[in-house]
Amino acid sequence: MLATMFRPGMTLGQSELVAPVTDDGITAVWRARRRGTGEPCIVEVLSPGLVATPNARVAFLAAAGAIATATLDRRILRVFEVDEDPATQIPFITTAEDPGPSLAHRLEARGPLALAEVAGIVRALPEPLRTLHDRGRGHGDLSPRNLVLPEGPGAEPVLRGFVRGALAGQLPQPLLSAAGPYVAPELCGTGCRPTPASDVFSLALLALASLTGDEPPRSWDPVKPSASGITRRPSLLRPAWAERLPNGFDEWFLACVYPVPGKRLSFGNAARNLSSLLVGPREGWPKGRVALPGAPEVGAESVVETVAEPFSADAPVSAWEPPPEMASAPMGSTEGRRPSAFGLALVVGLALLALAALAVVGVAAGVVYFEAKRSVPVPSATAVETVASAVDPGHAFAAIAVGADDPISGAADAPVTMVVFGDFACPFCAQANIVFAGLRKEFAPTELRVVWKHYPLPSHPNARPAHEAGVATFLGAGGGPRGSEAFFHFYDLVFSHQEELGRDELAAWAVSAGAPQQSYQEALVSGRPRRKVDLDIALGKRLGVDGTPTCFINGIEIRGVAPEAKYREVIEAELVAGRRLMDGGTPRSRVYVERVAANSSASGAPFAASSARSLVSADDGTIWRVAVQPDDPVMGPADALVTIVEFGDFACSSCARARAMVGQLREQHPVDIRWVWKDNPLPDHPRGKPAAMLARLAFAGRGNTGFFRAHDALFAAAALDDIDLQGIATGLGLSWPPADAMAIQLEERTGKSLAEAAALEVRGSPTFFINGQRVTGAEPSERFEAVFAERLAAARALETEGVPRMRIYERLMADAKEPGGSEAKGAAAPVASGP
Repeated sequence: MLATMFRPGMTLGQSELVAPVTDDGITAVWRARRRGTGEPCIVEVLSPGLVATPNARVAFLAAAGAIATATLDRRILRVFEVDEDPATQIPFITTAEDPGPSLAHRLEARGPLALAEVAGIVRALPEPLRTLHDRGRGHGDLSPRNLVLPEGPGAEPVLRGFVRGALAGQLPQPLLSAAGPYVAPELCGTGCRPTPASDVFSLALLALASLTGDEPPRSWDPVKPSASGITRRPSLLRPAWAERLPNGFDEWFLACVYPVPGKRLSFGNAARNLSSLLVGPREGWPKGRVALPGAPEVGAESVVETVAEPFSADAPVSAWEPPPEMASAPMGSTEGRRPSAFGLALVVGLALLALAALAVVGVAAGVVYFEAKRSVPVPSATAVETVASAVDPGHAFAAIAVGADDPISGAADAPVTMVVFGDFACPFCAQANIVFAGLRKEFAPTELRVVWKHYPLPSHPNARPAHEAGVATFLGAGGGPRGSEAFFHFYDLVFSHQEELGRDELAAWAVSAGAPQQSYQEALVSGRPRRKVDLDIALGKRLGVDGTPTCFINGIEIRGVAPEAKYREVIEAELVAGRRLMDGGTPRSRVYVERVAANSSASGAPFAASSARSLVSADDGTIWRVAVQPDDPVMGPADALVTIVEFGDFACSSCARARAMVGQLREQHPVDIRWVWKDNPLPDHPRGKPAAMLARLAFAGRGNTGFFRAHDALFAAAALDDIDLQGIATGLGLSWPPADAMAIQLEERTGKSLAEAAALEVRGSPTFFINGQRVTGAEPSERFEAVFAERLAAARALETEGVPRMRIYERLMADAKEPGGSEAKGAAAPVASGP
């Protein structure tokens, strides 16, 4: 057991161990104190037997800090440190000290809790789980040992920041015994992640233990009454329980532990219904019967005798609506009352007066506005009011990214996003602009968001300067919503005067659109417009864009100028799909990410690139000029005879297999190989890009060592969801997600790597360049090793000729083939959908 491996006085990270608390075979918990400050804390370490278990180590670290860092809630124990012991390589977590005994200790010392005490605990649980449930995740183990009960008036229950539930889902079945009965069955031995439904299961068992003082059985699969009359109703299993459980508890319990997670109560309804059962009807409220959804047939009608709650129990409700007060409504409350006729008349009268006042103000404002705009060039008749708002940072990680540097019309959390790749000099784009303007008028900004991506075609020499001027307009006006508003005024002027795209005209339009002349000129010469256009072109190529206009409505591609009805049909269908997601609990801000991922997958990934096949293939022996940049992560000596440049994707299974192949070769030739990583996240792997950005963040903060620690953790992770990346970042001491400014830098660096891949004709991941010779795929290793042997022999021949080892790669690259198709040269030749 772990307690025997550590002793008081030992140090783990920044903490000194004081005394052991528990050891359940999965983890050991020690009381400790922070070195330097002496602050009390708790240290938990993973069992050595599980360190070698696939995914267990990474899952432990990911689960450790994810909840605390995701919520930053005072009711979740703060995580100080997540690291590994350098001597044993055993991961550990350091959290704040428990502010009181656990519920398990309270039950052991005092026995069952009173109904009101349990109701107080239940009402306190939804809020600290808010962030997790909003992301579709959960704690996974709401057991008495993980619930701390601080002493004193007004004290609220506190959840431990580390979670066994997420780890339990990764463990073999024999090791699950220590997890206890509180972990939902779908998490046992399957590798599933905790969700709000698994927390509902835990809540039911937690309530049963609190009310009875007994440890619940481990299986709660509901069954129909047998011949002996035994059922899975809690009150029938043990006679003493029947006296302690409130009326209706059995049916509520069975609706929470239903074996199909999707048929359980939502967490909010489960907590509210249980509170009603425990406290009883409110004063002045009649008793009623509230049907519970998904309750199995158990020989009786599945209803709960409770108060007539003002919420629907059979519709999922956000867990974050405040629970109903457990007392009569306060004086002055209008709950349950009908407004009088006089009250209605008064409200209507006041509303009419307010409308009249607004009309007067509106007319005055209109006069002032049009007087101010007399000298400004009149934009196209298609001009529409631009309503833009800040971009959700998570959208930069979508399969079709939307970043803070994109011009946007519409709300940040609109359920439908239309990403348009267009060319300012393209006559078809001018026609499409009329259609898009109609759509922007028809659909509210809260429904439809339009995002512009720059895609100047090489056949239009005046296009690229116009696009760079558009970016400078956006930047010169301050970026963000104000920059978007200025850009779309500029956009309308450009499409109204496509034959006049001279430098002076572009500058005049930028100023009239709202960008001060000096700010516009400074932005234009800063290099940022050129980089932004390059990034958009690279993204378009990755998505298979070969002509303009091309748009993606929540990931659904429409090429060329389609009838307005076609766009409307797709938008309306996506609005329905978005509402369905939101009704199921998905936050509005996540709808775009979810829908673009679903549509990209459902359409068979309409992207140009795809994962490389397992079979390794080498080209005709061409040596390509592959630059090693100062900000490329590198492992191995600088004077190595062979440089292996890998274009990889953290979400690619072939790349994961390639790690072993490259690692074995490096072990055999430690002084002869320099390994260089370049990002190539594929569009059909939507989690590849955020993973690449996290690794780049680790490189920026911790150099090569930090990058390759992140590299190994990302490939070892069971998933690359937000919570997984958060846990990996926490383990590296990084802040995730990054701030907006850093996110833009990471996006630009990833885009730069993608542009290199496109220029080198990289078609999938992994793709290697072994001293410039391209090899694609991960298996079989014999072919990879054969190319390596050839390149090593050629390098040694140069060394024999007297070329210094440090200069060999430079010498090889001097005669290599120059990459073609540079992103700065524009897109591929237009097709029928383009001009």
